Amino acid sequence: MKLKPLLLIIPFVVVFSALLVLDAPDKASASGGSAASAVVEPGEASGSGSSVERGGADTKDFPDASGSSAEDAENTGSPQTPETADNGKDESQDGSQESSPSGTEMPDAGDENKVPAPGEPGSLISIDAKTGEITFDLLIGQLGSTEDDPGIPVYEKADTNSDKLGTLQFNCCVLMDPGVKAPDGWAAVELASGRTGFVETKETMSKTISISDNDKIRMDIVTDALRYLGLKFSRYGKSLTKGIDCSNFISAIYAKHELDIPDTCNEQIALGKKISRKDARPGDIVYYDVNSGYGHVGIYLGSGFLINSTGHAGKKYPDGGVRICDVVYRDREEPEFYDIIDYR
Repeated sequence: MKLKPLLLIIPFVVVFSALLVLDAPDKASASGGSAASAVVEPGEASGSGSSVERGGADTKDFPDASGSSAEDAENTGSPQTPETADNGKDESQDGSQESSPSGTEMPDAGDENKVPAPGEPGSLISIDAKTGEITFDLLIGQLGSTEDDPGIPVYEKADTNSDKLGTLQFNCCVLMDPGVKAPDGWAAVELASGRTGFVETKETMSKTISISDNDKIRMDIVTDALRYLGLKFSRYGKSLTKGIDCSNFISAIYAKHELDIPDTCNEQIALGKKISRKDARPGDIVYYDVNSGYGHVGIYLGSGFLINSTGHAGKKYPDGGVRICDVVYRDREEPEFYDIIDYR
């Protein structure tokens, strides 16, 4: 009689145990589902509301061979080309792996470049049909020689309260547009997209530049380089439409005139002969010994000016990109001059 209570309990124990066994896989499955849901696939939004950007060609900042990003400060020591922006922004998403086009295309300034080529109707750069002499008017900044001195603002209107379109630094230049009337104390200038900007003239100087040389190749190089005025700077860039760096700009322009030269600064100047400033001619290379010999280069225009693709103060024109500067500009090192056209 004492066993009857135990016998009555046993079936309940067996049923309860069976239920526990059946419930275990479901719990394990639920646990596994939670772990899986915590994994955020590339491109999907995480629970915090931020997104994980997909890596690859659309990523803005690519590391270089040393592992540093493309937005590092200028002249990181890369032997390819040290010129890069120090403004903490990297606007070069593409163009660094593209070959240069034939040269018939104008720069890709916002995909709406309307600036006529030198010598064409409407261009602010005139070319004498008989002599080939190139002439244009420059507005030259007289402030902005250091990082702490940003320079002179370029405004959308002749009004300091209007939108700022860029900055003009010390001895850096923009083309003046005499066809646009500006109030006293202001100058109208042409920007990369063909739009007009306005600069207060109190801290600037203006100068008419005339370029001539008996060597047709030299004049063709200068004329062609001026076609790309306003093109965006792109570190390691090789594209004459999407962005280019200093040494690749020179090699791309030279290549269009059957002058095959390397695409790094020091290899370029090694091909030529060092000359004095007074002996420099249009088309020669201006070299700056940046960061213990890695260098920055531009194409000499004549009259003490060069055209170069620069990114150390900004990547878009007129703060940077392909622009005209005095050979002594902003905080650059002492310029050196090399002739690789006659001595290559």
